[in-house]
Formats: sequence, structure tokens, C-alpha cells
Amino acid sequence: MFKKIHHIAYLVRDLDKAAVLYENAFGVKVYGRQAFPPRGIEVAFFNVGDVLFELIMPVEKGTRAYNYLEEHGEGFFHIAFEVDSIEKHLKMARAAGAEPMHDEPIPGVDWDVAWLKREGVFGVFSQFVKTKEE
Repeated sequence: MFKKIHHIAYLVRDLDKAAVLYENAFGVKVYGRQAFPPRGIEVAFFNVGDVLFELIMPVEKGTRAYNYLEEHGEGFFHIAFEVDSIEKHLKMARAAGAEPMHDEPIPGVDWDVAWLKREGVFGVFSQFVKTKEE
């Protein structure tokens, strides 16, 4: 069972510009930024209620984020659901016809994740997330 929506991610070409826009237009405060070299991205974080919102800027060609941005432009990238067990949810997803991108959790920014391919979940990249403090 999903615990909650953990985060929603948007891809942007200019992280500074996007962060200022969200702060000025929506009154949210970016509370952190982080480079994540394993994925070739930089991320800015803010909260909307208890949901984390990520602005992701690809900084390395050939990565999933870079390729998606080039093909689809800026905007919605993925949704992540916090779960009690990634492995359990991967099995459930497979049984329901969704196709995971990998068989085991991989390190995320401050949590572990497993990606589901877009084609099996109505065109939306989806993640299962398990926070590391659990």
C-alpha cells in the first residue's frame, strides 16, 4: 500500500530561473539544492504541504532526464509513491502488467527508488520510494 505521494518532479532547463519563478509565482521557498552526479542532474527542493516537489535540471547528456527533456521539453517528469517495501511493490507492479526498469532498489537523493517504465503506467514515469530513515 502507498503511504503517500513522496514527491513530484519537473524537468527544467534553467534551475535558477525555475526556482525564482516558483518562489515568486507560488510563494514556495526552495529549501535546498543538490547535485546528484550518479544521475547527471541538479535538483532544487520545496514542499507543498507534505509533498516534496523537485525541480530537476539535467547537466549530463545521455541521461534519462536529459533525453526526456530533449524529447518532451520542460514540465512534468515523474511521480513517486512512498511505500513500506520497494521489493513487494515491484512484484505487485509486475503482476499487474507494469514493467520495472530494474529488479532492485537503487539509491536516490536521500532515499531508495525503483522506477516503472512509462508504457505500463499510462505514460507516466513512476517511482516507488523508501526513505532511508525508516
